[in-house]
Amino acid sequence: ELTAIGLLGPATGRVLAALGAYGPSGDPRQATPFARGSVEGIAASWLLQSDRRALALVDRAEAGEAWSALEQLGRPFGISCVGHEAACRYALMERVRPVAPAYI
Repeated sequence: ELTAIGLLGPATGRVLAALGAYGPSGDPRQATPFARGSVEGIAASWLLQSDRRALALVDRAEAGEAWSALEQLGRPFGISCVGHEAACRYALMERVRPVAPAYI
């Protein structure tokens, strides 16, 4: 059985690049939306929605270890653990965020 671990926020792209989830180019625009990789030796499948949002699918038995590894790897990039409510608020903010700044 698999467990999904979500990554979201402005630092997500840098964390994914450090993990090699974008492939050899390191460019999210050239990455396939589904990629295989690892997190500190733990097999992971990545569902890449954007450079601000992704899911890591890992074996349930190794989910705690993968979570800890992602947290450790993400610390230099400023990521932290958030709850479901904060993730929902972030998703709402992403939907209403303007695509381009308005100029007057």
